[in-house]
Amino acid sequence: AILFGIGLQFTSVLSSQVLYATVPIFTGVFSYLIIHEKFSKYKIIGASLSLTGVLFIIYQSAYASDSFSLGSPLGNVIILAGVLCWSLYLVFSKKMTAVFNPIETSFTSYVVTLAISLCIIPFEYVIRPFAVSQVSYVGILSLIGVGIISTAFSFYLVQYGIKKTSPFTASIFLYMGPFFSSLTAIPLLHE
Repeated sequence: AILFGIGLQFTSVLSSQVLYATVPIFTGVFSYLIIHEKFSKYKIIGASLSLTGVLFIIYQSAYASDSFSLGSPLGNVIILAGVLCWSLYLVFSKKMTAVFNPIETSFTSYVVTLAISLCIIPFEYVIRPFAVSQVSYVGILSLIGVGIISTAFSFYLVQYGIKKTSPFTASIFLYMGPFFSSLTAIPLLHE
């Protein structure tokens, strides 16, 4: 999530969601290598198609004059690093959910993310200083809402899905991201 937030500053919402749609590819590969999950013919075909799309986005962003739609190479590479980290997180979560319940694994994820975020905040502040007093109550309520509803609830559902199925199956739900992102990115951001 941290790399996604940083990378999104340098790329487009649509491009970031297309890149994040490859999480199932990497999750499938990592699941096969780390926890020995079976990698069927259909997973290989889907992974190949998705990887082709990712390479196309990165290639086009390097040569496009309109970086607003495809993003910049730097942003896309940072997002791709976030994709790899998220994929590994899903696979290692499978190992963790064998011992702990989804609430415990989600809470541990939050604590680790908070610790990493606290280390990054000073650098981010130097690059983009802002006054906390300028944040409105609506902004604070929105942040709390996103943190509780979008993040906490969705992380719990992901952990629950991983516990009941597999990391690859839980990651498939990311394929809905580009569709929902385009519903807002096209009319609001004109991507």
